[in-house]
Amino acid sequence: MPGAENISCKKPDPELRVTSAKNPGMSTFPPPVLSLTERSADDMKKALVLAGGIPQIELIITCCTDQALLTVADVSGALGLPCYIDAKTARNVTNKRYMKQVFREAGIPTAKFLITTDTDPEQFRDFRYPLVVKPVDCNSSKGVIKVYDRGQLAAAMENAAALSRTHDVIVEEYMTGVELSCDFAVRDGVVTTLSLSESQKVKSDKKFVICRSVCPPRIKDGVAEKIRNVAQQIADAFGLYNSPLLIQFIYDGDEDVSVIEFSARTGGAIKYRLVWNMSHVDVVDEVVELTLNGRFDAKPEYQDVHLRNEFLYCENGELDHVEGLEELLRDGTVNGTYLFKTKGDRFTGVNSSGDRVAALVFLGESDEEVRRRCHEAVRRIRVIDRDGKDILKREINLAD
Repeated sequence: MPGAENISCKKPDPELRVTSAKNPGMSTFPPPVLSLTERSADDMKKALVLAGGIPQIELIITCCTDQALLTVADVSGALGLPCYIDAKTARNVTNKRYMKQVFREAGIPTAKFLITTDTDPEQFRDFRYPLVVKPVDCNSSKGVIKVYDRGQLAAAMENAAALSRTHDVIVEEYMTGVELSCDFAVRDGVVTTLSLSESQKVKSDKKFVICRSVCPPRIKDGVAEKIRNVAQQIADAFGLYNSPLLIQFIYDGDEDVSVIEFSARTGGAIKYRLVWNMSHVDVVDEVVELTLNGRFDAKPEYQDVHLRNEFLYCENGELDHVEGLEELLRDGTVNGTYLFKTKGDRFTGVNSSGDRVAALVFLGESDEEVRRRCHEAVRRIRVIDRDGKDILKREINLAD
C-alpha cells in the first residue's frame, strides 16, 4: 500500500482531498468515526462485543496518537490481533508516571519531577520555580501549564488532575533551552535517526503551544549523535526492538540535552510529511508494515533541504471557510497545505495544538527563503468566520 492514506469519516465528503507523504498538496483532516483517545481499552472491548464485530476484525491500528496506542495494544492483545507493542510497554511509554520511573532507574537525563495525586503545593518546597504542571496521560499539551508561585501551582494541579484519567499529576522543574522533536526508527534493537526538528512555541508565559517546526535545528556539531545515543538508551530501557520512536528534548544551546517525554509512535498531524521531506521515509507505511510483519524497515535517505511547517490559529469565532490556500499552492509559495477544521467548528482560544485551523509546509535552500515565503503566505491567507470577519491570528506567525 505504498503512498496510501486511509481515512474514515463520520459523513462522506465528495470534496474531501487527502495526500500521502509522497504526494504533497492540499489535505483536509476529517473527524474520525471513533476517537480511541476518548475510550478506555475496557470500553473499546465492550463496544466490540456489543457490536458483534470481533470475528470480522483483522486489525486495529494507530500511527500517531499517543493515548490511543495503549488502547490499541490492550485491545489487540485481548483479541489476538497483531500489534508492534504489548500493553505493558504501551502503558510505560504513554503514561508519564511509569515513563519517568523508568527514566530514573535507567539514568536517562530529564528534569527534576514529582508525580502525585495530592494537590498540596507544600510537597514541592524543595523545587525551583518556575514549574511545569502536566496530567500524566493527555495529548496535545492539554493541561500543561507553567507556574511561578505556590498559588498558581495549586490551581494548575487541580486542572491537570481533572484532565487525567487516573487523576495523577506530574510537576517538573522548568528547563530553559531549545525544544527539539526527534523521530527515530528502532530496527532489531538499533536506533536510526529519521529527522531532527526545532519546535517553536506561541509566545506565552504559561502555555506550550507549538506554532512551527523548523529543520535543520540550531544545534552544535556532535549534538545529533548525543541525541541518537539517548534514543538508544531509551529503546534499551523500555525494551523497544522494532518500533517507531518520537522523543522531545530540551537542548541547552551548548552540548547537553534532556528528555521531556517520548512515545513509541510517529509524530502527529503533519509530522509524517516532515519525516518524509527530511529522510524519504514514509513512517505511516512503515508502521502498517511493522504491525503486520513485525519489522520497522526504515532506510533513511537524508535530504539537504530547509523546512518550515507553520501552524495557524484563530481569534474566537465560528469557522465558515479559508481563502487563499489553492492559489498559494498554484504559484509555489507553499509546498503543502493542510486543513484541520471544517465549517461550523468553533475557536475559543489558543490552548493546545488541537486549536490549530491549518498548517503550511515550506521547503527551500535557506532558512531566510522559507521564512520569507511563510510571511508572504500568512499575509495572503484569510480565515473567515460566519460573520464574514477574518479571524486569523497572524501575529503568531509573523513574530519570528
